[in-house]
Amino acid sequence: MKLQNKIVAIFFSFALWGSAEAQWSVNCTNCGNEVTQYMNYGELLSQTVQSAQQLATQVSQYMTMVQNLQQLPAQVIGGVLSPFGDQAGDLLKLYNAATSLSFSASQAQNVVNGTLQGGVSMNLTPTQYAQYIAQQAQNRGGVFAKMFNDNNQKLQDLQKTSAAFKTASDNVPNLQGNLDGLAQLNTLAAASGNVATDMLAVNRQALSIKLDEKTNEAAGINIAEQVKQQRIDDMNANLDALGTGLKANKTWR
Repeated sequence: MKLQNKIVAIFFSFALWGSAEAQWSVNCTNCGNEVTQYMNYGELLSQTVQSAQQLATQVSQYMTMVQNLQQLPAQVIGGVLSPFGDQAGDLLKLYNAATSLSFSASQAQNVVNGTLQGGVSMNLTPTQYAQYIAQQAQNRGGVFAKMFNDNNQKLQDLQKTSAAFKTASDNVPNLQGNLDGLAQLNTLAAASGNVATDMLAVNRQALSIKLDEKTNEAAGINIAEQVKQQRIDDMNANLDALGTGLKANKTWR
């Protein structure tokens, strides 16, 4: 119930916050709310990662069960495989969709955390920090452009994986009641896609905003260090995803 209440609260925060392009500007009038909004983003993405991992584990267990049952004589199996037997391929697609969603949500969470931490280190709001990175990416390129492009790519990937998960989930209607957390993850996936859309809107808007000189002068942050840390986080996430995939392939061979 606590998790469901958090999801509902975050949905309401989307509605109250309104359009990112309309509400956020370089002159923050309610900085506390903006920081809270990004913290909500991070919490939502964290819940998505955990729920997707849990569902992937459960689906993997079902896949193993189906494979084990298939070794038994047909007269022994009877109707035990139903409804799993006819949907083994769809279960595999659901597993892949859940693991992809978990990975992309984790990557997007790194973007959210980096935006919050970067803003704090420069005494800027999350939106002002996003605007600063966008402007520096345009004017100076280098690590700024890499950070800006990488962040956008991670958010776009989350948009795609959240949509792909819904498609995979819709393909297993007979298993909705057998897979705990599937309906909840559908809700989290949709909300995570909204997070990605909102943050991409902020980044697009940031490209058209001219930052004042004081904001640029106050940018006493080592962006190269942030890029380095993001690379470390991404590498660790890639290793985790690779390990999970190898384990699943070994289990289902």
